[in-house]
Amino acid sequence: MNINQKIEKIESELAEVKRELAKEEKWTPKIGEDYFYLDSFNEIENNSFDDGSFDNDLIQSGNFFQTEALAYSEKMRRESMKRDWLPKEGEKCWAICLSGNTFYNEKIIHTGNLELYYLGRIKKTEQEAQNWIDTYGKYWVEKE
Repeated sequence: MNINQKIEKIESELAEVKRELAKEEKWTPKIGEDYFYLDSFNEIENNSFDDGSFDNDLIQSGNFFQTEALAYSEKMRRESMKRDWLPKEGEKCWAICLSGNTFYNEKIIHTGNLELYYLGRIKKTEQEAQNWIDTYGKYWVEKE
């Protein structure tokens, strides 16, 4: 088996695992029930569920946790991801955006909001952004 065949096999197995995980029953709160999420500065916040657009945006982005401990676990995962570059406010960089089921990259001026950065979707160069899309984009879309 050559390296490309091994990569294809691993990618296929990963996609299958992700499909299985997606099938697991997800927690859906009742109206008025509290939940936790990470804000744009990677701080834990809580909110009461009212089935509004804010709640549903958090659910779709995967930034929606039943317990503070689960939110804290995600916070630590994000912070543990080593990066050699942190965008500064006003710096030009590349955001990885999703429209429908299509990813694209777009040059932006960083506003200081680190939410996309912690999600790994702010890159220093256009090539880094395109590499992310090529590597992870199809799996992210499959998840939804």
